[in-house]
Amino acid sequence: MTPSSTLPKSLEPLVSTPSIPDIGPGPRSSVLPVVELESQIKRLVQEGMPTGDHRPSLVLCVALIWNDHWIKAHELAQDIDNADGSLLHAIVHRREPDYSNAKYWLRRARNHPALPQVSKALLDHFSCETPAARGISESWLQNGCFEPESFVDAVDRAIRKSDSAEQKVLAQAQAIELTALLRYFAMHCSQ
Repeated sequence: MTPSSTLPKSLEPLVSTPSIPDIGPGPRSSVLPVVELESQIKRLVQEGMPTGDHRPSLVLCVALIWNDHWIKAHELAQDIDNADGSLLHAIVHRREPDYSNAKYWLRRARNHPALPQVSKALLDHFSCETPAARGISESWLQNGCFEPESFVDAVDRAIRKSDSAEQKVLAQAQAIELTALLRYFAMHCSQ
């Protein structure tokens, strides 16, 4: 099961890339251009997605992160002054990479209401994975909960060690995280 297969059909075009995002900044080939993503958001609004609570900007920000447009995503995230913007701001800095800044923004987004959904999606995925992948996930999936700051540490370690197997598992987890957040922000927002 691919992460995008868990999304409502209306959101799939935002993440319809041949590959999932790397844990670093990218860029990958074959990502969707910013103008196409913005057009998709306009379509979602026309089809009835509510516009309150920065919802279109949050959905666009997740799509931009997925498609390696992290500079544009950073601009959007820093303009959303609440826990939603802080959480996305943290992910942008994790991909940049600027790990200490990512952790700063995670502390500002502490106990974000989307994290239980992210945790469930990750637990569902990794409970069916190989023992090696489950072992990699143990440091950031603790007691049934996703630990975003521990995930930042795992990304940092994997990149420093140039551990491609670990990076692949982390990229899969990040794809699951992003699709869970995309679904969450499209359905409701925390503030």
